[in-house]
Amino acid sequence: MDDPSEPKPSRVPPNSPSHSDVDFPGGELSDALQEHSFGLSQFEITHVSAHEASARIVLLEHSAVTVVLTTSGYGVRTLAQIVQGAASKTFETLEDLLASISPAYVERRQQSLLAKLQVLAQNQEDA
Repeated sequence: MDDPSEPKPSRVPPNSPSHSDVDFPGGELSDALQEHSFGLSQFEITHVSAHEASARIVLLEHSAVTVVLTTSGYGVRTLAQIVQGAASKTFETLEDLLASISPAYVERRQQSLLAKLQVLAQNQEDA
């Protein structure tokens, strides 16, 4: 269930300049962010090219991170890593990345799954 006191994540409209018609990586990142928006305070796609897409994400803990999607997967990029040319740990899915950096995301995901299961159970009882 949505908590009315929680701010809704901002979403990038499909016709905005940061939305790409290319499915990968821009479209893939946009779709993943939309799918996991329940566990984010805010997000904005900041860069899309043929080889990578990045987004600034504000976690439920109110800290901001830059998430990058490349053909290798999802990673978190910090300013220090950019300056040093170091790569971050790579995750196969945005869900795995978020679960590794945000305990509040994990809790919200569990709440969301439980709510969906309760709806299914209610629908079974009503049928």
